[in-house]
Amino acid sequence: MKFITIPDQGLTSLFSEAYRGLRTNIQFSQLDKPLKTLLVTSSGPKEGKTTTVANLGISLAQAGDRVLIVDSDLRLPTLHKVIGVNNSSGLTDILKDAYDTDVTRRIPQGLSVGDMFQLLTLQQKTGVLKVKGMKDSFHVSFEMGNVVDVNWVNRTMEKRLAALLKKAGKITEEQAQEALAKQESIPQRLGYILTNLGYVEPQDIEGPLKLHLMESLTHIFSLKDADFEFEEKSVVEYDKTIFDTPEASSMILKTLPGVCEQPFIEDKIFSFVKDTQIENLKVLTSGPVPPNPAELLGSKRMQALIKVLAGKFDILIFDSPPVTSVADACTLASFLDGVVLVLQTGLMNRDVIQQAKQQLENVKANIYGVVLNQIDLKREGYYYRYYSYYGYGEKGKPNKRLRH
Repeated sequence: MKFITIPDQGLTSLFSEAYRGLRTNIQFSQLDKPLKTLLVTSSGPKEGKTTTVANLGISLAQAGDRVLIVDSDLRLPTLHKVIGVNNSSGLTDILKDAYDTDVTRRIPQGLSVGDMFQLLTLQQKTGVLKVKGMKDSFHVSFEMGNVVDVNWVNRTMEKRLAALLKKAGKITEEQAQEALAKQESIPQRLGYILTNLGYVEPQDIEGPLKLHLMESLTHIFSLKDADFEFEEKSVVEYDKTIFDTPEASSMILKTLPGVCEQPFIEDKIFSFVKDTQIENLKVLTSGPVPPNPAELLGSKRMQALIKVLAGKFDILIFDSPPVTSVADACTLASFLDGVVLVLQTGLMNRDVIQQAKQQLENVKANIYGVVLNQIDLKREGYYYRYYSYYGYGEKGKPNKRLRH
């Protein structure tokens, strides 16, 4: 397996130039939206995808990019052998251990609000998270990892829902008191009680409820030193015809900067990321082979991990199994920025290649192009084929037939 180091004479220089050309084409593939995540796969086995991942990663790192290459071939991992690092732990450990931290018994030191929400979401917990700051406290209800209610416990009376509706002329003082009294005996949302009593219509309370939710979540994620307690239990039922809290809270959480502050989880993740001999290049090996590779790669945990890593590196390059062998590559391709397909001269089968391309297109993968591997560089006419691959025909004219 050939690696790019310092270009010298002969074939090594040609290999280096080829990977630099590949690097340049990838970098210029989306000028308006820089490429952050790239999948490298093949139509079949032994076509050189792992070597391409390693060499492309080296080339990008040598150009100054912060690069992480990830072995997401959880069936037959080989990237650790190519790079020369240990594979006793890696990606599969993160997906299990880092996101399985138990927050129901003892809250570990160093957890932020972002850590807590992420762990409860990915573990699909149902219960109530009590968040207490220096002045304010909140009860956040989760159902299967979704936020279904946020109660600002010590919110001033003039900012509560009943007061807002009275001020807007939607309900009277007597109606408010009746609803609040009913809430004491039946622990249910006030908006739900008011609509069931016929005092307001759902559209009357949607605006105030959204405002309450936004203010509460924003305040929670602004807390720097908060105490947490989570109790697993059934939560109050909610009526989506009045206000779809899970949908609304999900949209709000995507906009809050504190959500991405997950120091505890990040420390766990980066304990599995390994250095290489190349500056700016790090590697995340596969770790132990799991019994359910496709399920792990398509999980919300994998998507959450990619989001964290993409925030720390300029580009992530993923090695994966061949497209036509198992579903793993297509699963990953469905939420990564782009795909490069590696094909080996002499092993190519038109029907298999077409099948691979079709499978990627079925998941709406963005196919950047093809790397043609194992070309005899000494054969006459190589340079024509080299420039033809990169989009140019005879006399430097654009090659119109080149597609994926």
